Amino acid sequence: MIHKKYFVYFFIGCIILWSLVFVSSQSERINIHDSYSFDGSSFNDQVAFENYGFSFQATDIDYSADPDLVCFNVDLYKAETEDYSTSSGEITMDYCIYSSSTDRDDCINYWGINLPLSNMELENFLDQFLNQKVCDGCDYDTSNRFGDSVEVDIFYDCDASSKFISAIGNYFVINPREYYCLNNGDDEYRVSGRTFDWYSNKNIWVDYDIKECIGDRIGCAEDRDEINDNTGTTYLPDVCAIKDGSRSYCYGQDDLCISRNCGGGRIDFSSQCASDGSDAYFLLTEEYRDTCGGDGDLQEVYSEYITCSEDLGSDYICDVDKVGQDIASPSIICKLKEYSSCNIDSECWNDNGGYDCMGNTGNKICTMGANGKNCYSNDDAQCDSFRCDNTCQSKLTDGLSCDENSDCINGQCGGGICGGTGVTVDLAVVDINPVQVIPNVDLVKGKFGIVRITVANYGSNQSNGLVNVTFDGAQLNIASGDTQTKPIPPNRNITFDFDFTPTSSGDNKEIIANVSVV
Repeated sequence: MIHKKYFVYFFIGCIILWSLVFVSSQSERINIHDSYSFDGSSFNDQVAFENYGFSFQATDIDYSADPDLVCFNVDLYKAETEDYSTSSGEITMDYCIYSSSTDRDDCINYWGINLPLSNMELENFLDQFLNQKVCDGCDYDTSNRFGDSVEVDIFYDCDASSKFISAIGNYFVINPREYYCLNNGDDEYRVSGRTFDWYSNKNIWVDYDIKECIGDRIGCAEDRDEINDNTGTTYLPDVCAIKDGSRSYCYGQDDLCISRNCGGGRIDFSSQCASDGSDAYFLLTEEYRDTCGGDGDLQEVYSEYITCSEDLGSDYICDVDKVGQDIASPSIICKLKEYSSCNIDSECWNDNGGYDCMGNTGNKICTMGANGKNCYSNDDAQCDSFRCDNTCQSKLTDGLSCDENSDCINGQCGGGICGGTGVTVDLAVVDINPVQVIPNVDLVKGKFGIVRITVANYGSNQSNGLVNVTFDGAQLNIASGDTQTKPIPPNRNITFDFDFTPTSSGDNKEIIANVSVV
């Protein structure tokens, strides 16, 4: 953005003082009026649009000192009109005002003034305005956008030892005009006009009025200023807009903002359980309106007390792991409590803390599956141990009482005894450990692993044990480097490793192992 220059010239005697400042009021002993007063311009601001005119008046005349003649040079430096002067050439002039022809003639004779009488006006008072000399169509024509300086000389006591006092003022003819922001977001902005500067011989901008953006949240927008009015009477577009970060609302209209970014209107949600596993939870709602800059302004906050049972049914409770920022849906917050019917793990409360959807299809429940937990419909798949007798229980070793094959670690219940009636109780499978499996984590399809079987000898003599293992109904092979038959000393535990590679994933695969004496 081009920085505009604005100035007025001050003169004391014949010393020229230049200053880059805002257009001043009138200079001492000279008053300049203009005929232009549109949109911030006034009749006495020394600024007029092209085609308007200027009038000049001598002020502060000391009538006690016998003033005789007041003369004006209306184009002191541009010299568009023909200048006349005193005999010494010290004073130049275009027009003069007098109140007495005798006094006029005394001054002409004393100073050797060569100004024609046709350029002198008789007025009742010497401080009358000199009119219609600088205007559209006048000798000094304002239709060409040339401003200049005007000099006034007041001649005293011309019939004796005469003296004169001079003063200089400036006037500006502008085209075009515009609004100008010094800084983006300022409360104020300038009204400026372009004029031709005789001193620098180039166009400059002169500021002749200051306007304010009304309201402490409104400021000047730099990308909306510097739009030209070439007529002098056309109202310029508003340069004021809402500042970023203010609480003034822009209602989705980017053009209302200095940044041209209106946004941030939204509704934020945040949920929190009354306690983990409770029926109730709280939903905090925050409503924001659009603001300039896009951050939004918080308008309203309210909290709701909601129950899972009311929205989804009595089987649902609040899961503390599912609440939080931007979470408001009951189907996300509320999960099935323990022992409720389910289809997948994610439906269960505390599904990341041990609760899974376990059981055979159509009979699944949310449970941890640990020993001691309830199980239903004799569904062994509801238990980590794969043994359901109203509660999840550990499988039985050979020789212990049973009522079905799934009660036994070797999968054989005969005559109410694991391993069958007449089975030796010297050797027994006491542990099955799928090395690949992490508790409560699904098997990894296609990943190789081993099943480690531990056999104990409870007898007093060494026995040779033969171990067989099935995984989900398929016979497993003994691992490389191991043997399926081993001598087992009394009161000792011996392990047997079998290879296995799951062909499907899941958490309800059944492993059955048995040992026999050979």
